[in-house]
Amino acid sequence: MTCALPSANVRVHHSHIAVITVGIAKPLLVVVTIVGVAFGLYEAWLFAGGLVFLMVAMLGVVGVAMATVIYTIRKERDKEK
Repeated sequence: MTCALPSANVRVHHSHIAVITVGIAKPLLVVVTIVGVAFGLYEAWLFAGGLVFLMVAMLGVVGVAMATVIYTIRKERDKEK
């Protein structure tokens, strides 16, 4: 089966519908997320200077929560091994 995108993976399921997965989605999501957060912080600074500090604090709390969940999952996975 030929595909217009040379770097795409083509998989044919039982219904014979080709599903194209392109390897650019994950890197694009990472870059766009970082740019979006930076732009949001800049806009918060323009809107009200103190708001940016609240947003940074919120990002810090969410980051610590994510790190705690990841640490717990890895610790439990290592216990099973």
